[in-house]
This record gives sequence, structure tokens and C-alpha cells, in this order.
Amino acid sequence: MRLLLTKHLNDADISKLGSDIVVDFVEVISIEKIAFKIQDLKNKSLIFTSINAVKSFFENDTSHQLTKLHPIYCVGEQSEKFLNQKGFEVLATKKNAEELSKYFIEQSKDEDYLHFCGDIALETLGKTFTKLGKNYTKVVSYATNLTYPKFNKEYDAVAFFSPSGVRSFTKFNSLEAKIIFSIGQTTTNEILNSTKKSAITSAENTTEDLLNLIRQHASEKK
Repeated sequence: MRLLLTKHLNDADISKLGSDIVVDFVEVISIEKIAFKIQDLKNKSLIFTSINAVKSFFENDTSHQLTKLHPIYCVGEQSEKFLNQKGFEVLATKKNAEELSKYFIEQSKDEDYLHFCGDIALETLGKTFTKLGKNYTKVVSYATNLTYPKFNKEYDAVAFFSPSGVRSFTKFNSLEAKIIFSIGQTTTNEILNSTKKSAITSAENTTEDLLNLIRQHASEKK
């Protein structure tokens, strides 16, 4: 199977796919850090809805104010792992913003929230906190730029890692006659805007789970 990954992965990850899958890469998005300044993090709860939001936060001077007393919530295992490596505990990690919103609705905590995210983040959390009557501030810490690549080479399958990656790829490339792999339901929802074909979607919203799904599919087709 000739597979196009819309994100560069390391050799250790690619080796899990096996020698019968020929892999190419293309970067469909680029990330640009956006300068921001928070005067005081005191009594704030922090929300990160992507690994890029976490990384951009720690590249900013505001991160020096963060202590282990701050409640932290995030989306994605990568985000949690990065925060843990920095020495910070995460109170709740969910697969996507929708699940994190459900968590806050169920918990109904009395906190003031700072939400660090990208410029094209969905308004899911903002709408939730408005309904809950909570103090909430959205902090855009990075921009996602779509690269809109063009391909003449044919692939049997393509794998997507974000909704923005789907939008970038499908501007000039068709998904027809391809097997489509998707890292989660939010990304799959975006795929459905470009094709009527169904996408094979990972349940855990992790790169590892997506690669396991691809490997499983390739084995079943032998």
C-alpha cells in the first residue's frame, strides 16, 4: 500500500507500519507563534486544546508565572505528556474540545479560565462557559497556515491528523479512489465536507492509535 501521511513522523513510528506499506510525507500546515502577554496568572485555570498551544505557551514569558497550584486541563495525550515533562499535573485530559466541554458542564467548577489555542480553534469551549456563566478568556497563541500542496503522484491511501490539514490538502487534491484514514471524529467531520467516502477513524485521537489502525487495515487486505 502506498500511503501519504499529512504530517512528518519519526522513524520509530513509521517502522510500526511494516515494510509492505510505502510511506511518503507532506506538510499540509505550518505553525506560526503569536505573541501574547498575560499580566497575572494568579487564580486562573489554564486550558490547552492542542500540543501547539502548550508549546507556544512555554515559549512565552507568561509561562514563568505558572506554578503547580494552577489547575490545568487539556486536549490530547501529547499535550498532557508535554505538560507532565515540564513538571505539571493535568486535572483532566479529553480527546477533543467537545468532550472537555462535557467535563466542565458535569463538574461545574467555580474557576476563572484562560484558554490557549490556535487562531482557527472552534468556539466550543467559549459557548459552553458562556452558558455556564463562567469567566472565560480565549488566548490565541499561534496561527495555523495552510500550505495547499498539489500532487500528481498517485497514492492508495492518505492519513489526516487535523481538520485544517484536510482543508489544506483537499483544495487541490481529490480524495476519490483513495482509502482515507483520520485521527478522530472532528477530523472526519471535516473530511465529509469534501467527499461522500467514509473515513477509517481512530477511536483514541492519538498518532499511535491511527498507525495501529492503518497497520490493521493493511493486514486484513493481504
